Amino acid sequence: MIKDYSKTSVLILSAGQVSHELRGVFGEVASGMIPLSQKPALGWLIDHLYEEGFRHFYVTVGFKKESVIKYLNTVKKVDLSIETIETDYKRRPGHSVKDSLLAIDSQDLLIVLSDTIFSEKLDLSRSFVYSSKEYSEPEKWCLAQKDHNGIL
Repeated sequence: MIKDYSKTSVLILSAGQVSHELRGVFGEVASGMIPLSQKPALGWLIDHLYEEGFRHFYVTVGFKKESVIKYLNTVKKVDLSIETIETDYKRRPGHSVKDSLLAIDSQDLLIVLSDTIFSEKLDLSRSFVYSSKEYSEPEKWCLAQKDHNGIL
């Protein structure tokens, strides 16, 4: 059965910069702009989630925000909506989530990191935590949902 995710928004956290270790390889780039096969990681992520049925995306921007916005303006797909939310890239990702929730009017929200690429089919038919054993401390990663009062 194909799930209808067209009403579920996606928040992609892409305001930060790559880690110190990756700067030696990729230079000073936003986390979502890591190039993989001539396309930023952010592009691969949007493509996959679009194929899954998601249509409305919010992308946090901060570090090198102009390059992220410029790239996002090149992404064209039928019924695709991408909005950017400016956040302070010097703060931890949790602050970007908190700040973004004030700008997002959606009951169902998938939150993903822009430099995390996956190809598995998602099943959001119930609340869940999606993680991988390859992450350090995967139990700290989760998805959040606002209740009918807009509380996380």
